[in-house]
Amino acid sequence: MSRSYCIHCQYPQSACVCHALKPVTSNTEVLVMQHPSEVDHAKNTVRLLKLVMPQMKIYVGESAADFIELQHYLAAQTKPIYVVYPNEHSQTVAEAGASEAAIIILVDGTWRKAYRMLQLNPWLLN
Repeated sequence: MSRSYCIHCQYPQSACVCHALKPVTSNTEVLVMQHPSEVDHAKNTVRLLKLVMPQMKIYVGESAADFIELQHYLAAQTKPIYVVYPNEHSQTVAEAGASEAAIIILVDGTWRKAYRMLQLNPWLLN
């Protein structure tokens, strides 16, 4: 007998969280760079985030060649762009003077995979 899954959150029916999710809108544009191994992960939180923020865009890949579309999209933007990833140069939102009309990029993967994605995409650090 196979498990029954929710058609929306894709979690098992016994773990479905759809009743607790409420879509939100934001002036901040959220983009996710998702490592390919995270796409089918059972605890895929990006899938849940997309249910809460339907306007969010997800780009799957690892190397710069995988994110050409994202690079072109960002090059055409006039809003400030922030990469959310802790490092020695990190700033708080207040320190960065971030406005709500900004773009934030989330890097989704294990710490090792996310670090590798940043290394393979130096354009993110400009």
